[in-house]
Amino acid sequence: MTTFFQQILKSIIAKHINQCPLLKLQAVIDWNTIRQSLQQQKF
Repeated sequence: MTTFFQQILKSIIAKHINQCPLLKLQAVIDWNTIRQSLQQQKF
């Protein structure tokens, strides 16, 4: 996805973030630490 579309999507999400609780979670949760933790636990 080009940066142009990413900027448009980010602005749309920022305008409507209160309408969708999952978008709020996405903005609050640091997925990098969760991803690293899950990768370390793989067998």
